[in-house]
Amino acid sequence: MLLFLGTFFICLFIFIMQFLWRYVDELVGKGLALNVLSEFFFYATLTLVPTALPLAILLATLMTFGNFGERYELLAIKAAGISLLRVMTGWRLGFVAGPEWLAKANNKLQGQYTSGPSSITQKAAETAFSGDQTPVEEMRKAFERRRNLVLGLIKEIPGLECNVPDGAFYVFPKCDSYFGKSFGDRKIGNSADLAMYLLEEGHVACVGGVAFGAPDCIRLSYATSDENLVEAIKRIKQALANLK
Repeated sequence: MLLFLGTFFICLFIFIMQFLWRYVDELVGKGLALNVLSEFFFYATLTLVPTALPLAILLATLMTFGNFGERYELLAIKAAGISLLRVMTGWRLGFVAGPEWLAKANNKLQGQYTSGPSSITQKAAETAFSGDQTPVEEMRKAFERRRNLVLGLIKEIPGLECNVPDGAFYVFPKCDSYFGKSFGDRKIGNSADLAMYLLEEGHVACVGGVAFGAPDCIRLSYATSDENLVEAIKRIKQALANLK
């Protein structure tokens, strides 16, 4: 019975795709309907094809009809930057690798947001990828040391919980235990309030986690010296202790 239903749904899905292809073929060829189709494939396969084997059969069939294999490759892009890959915090240079039509579309969109990276930044990125990689490893070790230092100090602060990040140069300690507490007439209602409180009372800059999808956390960067990190966490600990 399960085999029959699986075969039925696969055939039904292929029929639907062939029917739709007649109307979107030209749009797909121009790169205008790829997002719609990719979303359709994603939800349809999750709904109609819940097991690995029928999914493999389905994809193999779709690759056969309508030259879909070549078109589906257009959906693959890679986006990266030098901030994390080459430990160049603050340089703000990213790139994408993908179809030419998509790269041109990115240029048009990005051109409305920024003026573009400077020539100095571009040459620095080129050297970062093609030059000696020894400094990259040195900085990786430095950031690993700083991460461990910050995590160790945060563990000493009551009410803060923090996961161990595998990379990057910041941590997201969970701070919701301080929500609802006050310092004088000042009440902490969320992570943004806490970040502003730490800035104004502890003189330590951090960011609320709402913008990063972590509303119960604050974001702390450890892209600075060990001495600065020790002093910063010390101030945070004292400021949090003043909340009642």
